Amino acid sequence: MSPPARLGRPRSRRPDPPLLYRAAVPSPETSSLDRLVAAVRDHDGLRAKQAIGAVRRVIEASDPATGPGDDGAVVEVPAGGSVIVCGEAMHPAFVASDPRAAGMAAVLANVNDLAAMGAVPRGIVNTVVAPAEVAAEALGGMAEAASLYDVPVVGGHITEHEGEPALSAFAVGYADRVLSASRASPGQHLVFAGCLDGRMRADFPFFTTIGSRGSRMATDVRLLAHAAREELASAAKDVSMAGSIGSLAMLLEPEQLGAEIDLDKLPV
Repeated sequence: MSPPARLGRPRSRRPDPPLLYRAAVPSPETSSLDRLVAAVRDHDGLRAKQAIGAVRRVIEASDPATGPGDDGAVVEVPAGGSVIVCGEAMHPAFVASDPRAAGMAAVLANVNDLAAMGAVPRGIVNTVVAPAEVAAEALGGMAEAASLYDVPVVGGHITEHEGEPALSAFAVGYADRVLSASRASPGQHLVFAGCLDGRMRADFPFFTTIGSRGSRMATDVRLLAHAAREELASAAKDVSMAGSIGSLAMLLEPEQLGAEIDLDKLPV
């Protein structure tokens, strides 16, 4: 079966503004593709990524290997290989509504980011600020997810208080060969890989496969590190709240690439 997409340079003489910052309003006469593009650009998950721009205006990029635009930051080590570090914050409403699931999601998001960088997860740390019962549930969720992914929770910080809860997690991993959006180039094939055996939550826009994959998730999340070592992949992006097309746009943005996508091959 042929891959669903191929990368290439945009055909316009001058590169368009980054897809992340454009907006479009479809008219009744627009094609289905135009409507899809407009829907992606207006998607809340993608629009929320614009906040990254505020960080880049204040904090200068210091990643020595790949620069900004990836799921994790690269720290080169003298012994060879690279240490990958990343972090995720959970939405306070999600933490308050289902703290155990939020704790699991905090671990999941981090190990997925490490995987997208070609790294094997080595440890998780966290910060929890919440009422005692909420904090305990969140930590329990983190412990369960860490066990499923075979990665230890090695430390963190907790503050018990009766206000709005806050939960963040951070991860460290090791990569023999880093996957980076900066290494995407014209002519490469694009492969979408994910588990479709799961369910969408009714209250928050999250799709979970924990019930179906269980202990197999530890192997799943290490596949990209193997692909990177064997030079089977050069770049990757975790499919996040921006969705498959929005996350693809984020993968293509650093090198101003375009992609031809066979929509019939996308799992929907």
